[in-house]
Amino acid sequence: FLETISHSFYEVKYLICSTVESLRLLVTGKVGLKDLSGPVGIVKAMGDTYDTNQSAGGTGLAILSMVNFSIFLSANLGIMNLLPLPALDGGRLLFLIIEAIRRKKIDPEKEGMVHFVGLVALMALMVFVMFNDIRNIL
Repeated sequence: FLETISHSFYEVKYLICSTVESLRLLVTGKVGLKDLSGPVGIVKAMGDTYDTNQSAGGTGLAILSMVNFSIFLSANLGIMNLLPLPALDGGRLLFLIIEAIRRKKIDPEKEGMVHFVGLVALMALMVFVMFNDIRNIL
């Protein structure tokens, strides 16, 4: 039991490291924006994974693959949410760090405006990724 728990932590660490590495490849241009997947692409990947594992090893393997996919998504979303971008928790954390360094509170209206612009940019990215997903499926 303890070995399984220990291995689970290593597995999550691996998934987090691979998410960070994927972001690094995206930022450095070694992976293109066409390779991004959003909700539509994730559902397609989950369906493909389920079908492949169902035919190869039965329902048990398919369920295990879905659990593994869920762990990957959780680790991925956790990392993405901590990115220091406005409108994400990491953006709010960045503002708190700046306030701690300056020892002065940032004007809430200015912070709100930064988060609003970040939210608009995130929504635009979501539309782009959704369009990209649909184009890749068709």
